Amino acid sequence: DFKKFHFNTSVAAVMEFNNELYDYSAACDSKSHELNAPLLKQAIEQLILLVSPITPFIAEELWREIGNKNAVLEESWPGYDESALERDEKTIVIQVNGKLRAQLFVPANIATDKAELEKRALQQVESRLAGKTVRKVIVVPGKLVNFVVG
Repeated sequence: DFKKFHFNTSVAAVMEFNNELYDYSAACDSKSHELNAPLLKQAIEQLILLVSPITPFIAEELWREIGNKNAVLEESWPGYDESALERDEKTIVIQVNGKLRAQLFVPANIATDKAELEKRALQQVESRLAGKTVRKVIVVPGKLVNFVVG
């Protein structure tokens, strides 16, 4: 998102990472916290590197505070493994009149046509559609199925 200048989504993603890191740290007992200290330090370093383009002065102060001698701007940008980002399955949202009623989990690599997706979604919400007339079915392949009833 930085490359596209979408700073708001970049900050949101960094905040998500921060919250996950906080939850993980809070859930650790003292022994596991001691064992995970190097992992937590590395995660905090990565977090500081991620915020450094947005808040360079604060990032520099935090970088020094955790014991690093060199400047944060001299560090390389954190890398990642593309294959780790791939999901094994995707979630299809099933709605009735625009309200979430169920979710369908399908393998990410499977190609589902609209008819198959509609059929599988219908099985999930049959009870909610009982006695109602389906006026329209909106299918966005790989994302959602919305039954408009009246």
